Order: sequence, then C-alpha cells, then structure tokens
Amino acid sequence: RTMKDYKAHQEQHARKNIILISVVGLFCAIVAGIGVTALFVGADMFGIGGEQPAENSSASGSTDGSNDVGESIEQIEIGIAYGTEKKRWLKEAVEEWKKTPGAQQVKINLIPMGSIEGAHAVLAEDKRIHVWSPASSVYKDSFAVDWRLKYSGDPFYDEDILAISPMVFVMWEERYQSFIAKYGEVSFDTVAQALNEPGGWDAIDEKPDWGLFKFGHTHPNKSNSGLVSLILMAYDYHNKNKDLELKDILDPGFQSWFEGLEKGVDFSVASTGTLMERMIQMGPSKFDAVMVYENVAMENVAT
Repeated sequence: RTMKDYKAHQEQHARKNIILISVVGLFCAIVAGIGVTALFVGADMFGIGGEQPAENSSASGSTDGSNDVGESIEQIEIGIAYGTEKKRWLKEAVEEWKKTPGAQQVKINLIPMGSIEGAHAVLAEDKRIHVWSPASSVYKDSFAVDWRLKYSGDPFYDEDILAISPMVFVMWEERYQSFIAKYGEVSFDTVAQALNEPGGWDAIDEKPDWGLFKFGHTHPNKSNSGLVSLILMAYDYHNKNKDLELKDILDPGFQSWFEGLEKGVDFSVASTGTLMERMIQMGPSKFDAVMVYENVAMENVAT
C-alpha cells in the first residue's frame, strides 16, 4: 500500500483495529521497572535548589510581571527533559500552571527526549535541563554512578513517583488473529518465532503480501521502555517475575535466544510516544506489533 492509503486507513480504521496484549505473568516485574519518576537534578550545578533565597520560592500579585507593590519580578526558567509517554499529561499540567500566580516567576520549558537520552544530556551539562523526568527508575542507579564519577556528590535534589503503567504488546487486530491462530499466545517467545520464520507471514498464515513479521521497541540506549523490554525478555525466558540475576543474563541459552530475537527487531525510534505514533501513522507496513507503555497505547487507541 502507499502512504496515502495508510493515511486513509489511519483516519477510518486504525485505532479501532489495534489490540493491547498485557504481559500476563510479568506484571510484578513490570511495575517494579516502570514507575514514572521525576528526578530533580544537579541543584548546585544548575543554580537552583537549596541555595535559592526563600523569597524567590513563590510569587503573588498581578499578571504583568510585577508584584503587588509594583516591583519587577525576575522570571526563572525551569527545563524538564521528559519521556514522550507523558507528553499529553505534562502539556496539560503546564497549561494549568500558567493560570497560577507562581507562573509569573517560574516558566516551565518542556524538552521531549528519550529517557536515557535525557540522562546523557544532563551528564553532558545541557544547561536547559533542571528536571529529568524519565519513564522509569530503571536507569536511575546507572545515572547516579556516572554522575558521581564525573562530578561527585548526589545528583538528586529531590525525587517523586508520578505514575505507574504496565508494559503491553500492541498489535493490529487482523495480524493478531492470524498470529494467535499460529502460535496460540503473544509472548516474547512467540514473537521470536515469528521474527525467525523464513517466509514471514506466508509461513505464519499464508499471507505473503504482508511480508515479514515486523516488531518494534524503542532504542534501549536512549529510551527506558526499550531497556525495560530487554529486561522483560530475560524474565520471560527464565520464567521469572522477580530476582533476575547477572548469571541469567549471561546464560548461553538466553544469549543465543536473545540474539535471534533482537536481530529482527526495529529499535530505530528513541522515544515511546514517537514509536506508538509511528505505528498509527504508517500502519502495518511499518509495524505488526510493538511494545510500549499501556497509557501510551490507550492515548492513541479510540475507545
């Protein structure tokens, strides 16, 4: 099909023909992995935090950049590097913030980045970023180690959990029905089998026009959901939902299976929200299935 065909497909059918498949049996591991965490980083390095005078912590008065006695208020800008899975929520939150008196003094700049990409930007002294809001806490300890090696001290001024959302497989309904007829369930093991079918969809369900089976997750070196996907593969292979160990990752059987799966995966996208949008926009020509956060899928699927 042409891109025009898929645009029409998107507008008329796409969101109605997507199925979300929860990773049943791995929920405990998922919840531990993807609690969405806002981390306030580098207070001293970026000139915010504990050294700020108390009188600068809030604002009141008129909306023309001055306070009740007519004094000019210097506006502070705070940049938030965030994973795009929170794009809609954060934009709405910023719009609500603009209606408050505090917005006279504090301007919020949203900077969309893959979660790990954002961490790398902070380490590279990107002065725009004062708050790192990754998709999960999976990369937090690695970031803290890298920070201490480079700057010493604790990188986090404050932190909090914003939300928890499970990871899900998302698949086009027509492809899902054919997939289930062949494999019985959607799991990393059956996805690996489909990716390694020599004839692609012809071998899966005698549908050669569908080409090869196409599965995607985000880039694990740039996005938390890609990293979490790899972790969940290890849990799934070893039939565990907690206590994953280094020896499990180094297990030759897992390494061989993992290599066979990942060699067919498209992980070119650096952000979860962008991955889901690309699946919707481009249709099955790009992805038969992806792994994303449930909230991202729900935001893109009409009820």
